[in-house]
Amino acid sequence: MTGSLEAWVSLSAVIIALCAFLVSAWQGYLFRLHNKLSVRPLLDFDIRQEMLQGDMMSVVTIKNDGLGPAIIDNFSVSHKNQQLTANSLYQLVKENLSNYRFSRFFDLPIGTIIRPGESMDLLGIPESAFSSSFDEEKTQQSYRNFLSIKIEVNYHSIYIEKQLFNKALMSAFPGVVKSLQTIEQD
Repeated sequence: MTGSLEAWVSLSAVIIALCAFLVSAWQGYLFRLHNKLSVRPLLDFDIRQEMLQGDMMSVVTIKNDGLGPAIIDNFSVSHKNQQLTANSLYQLVKENLSNYRFSRFFDLPIGTIIRPGESMDLLGIPESAFSSSFDEEKTQQSYRNFLSIKIEVNYHSIYIEKQLFNKALMSAFPGVVKSLQTIEQD
């Protein structure tokens, strides 16, 4: 009888130790997952206004709204599935925006680090470029053309988790898009 009681006590101790080990391993996994999530970057468009050469400028920026730094692996600009260089982007903007006077274009070199809360300028467009009347079909098509430019940024976190930011400029200019949609409905 004593032998079977000792066996049950030993078996209970092994089961309790195994359960403690499993709970510890699970908590270690959750702790590591929490640490990864707590430093994950999250890139998005942002727009700020500034005066430049007597004209109000809309500056499209890419902002890190996440909690960790974003390390840039690749940056590209495309239009209708065709990669754009700085010169071809300049020409596309010049051809599609009315009242065009000047614009600024920026690049994100490989290895650039965008800290949490930090913004980096991508494109500056004068407000006067958007002030033209949307009455003409050609003008509307030009705005649609410009707003369909896509920005793609491949980046990773400090845990080397790769992420992709891929958006068209139309998500940065909701007021212009809404004006175009209102005209289409009329």
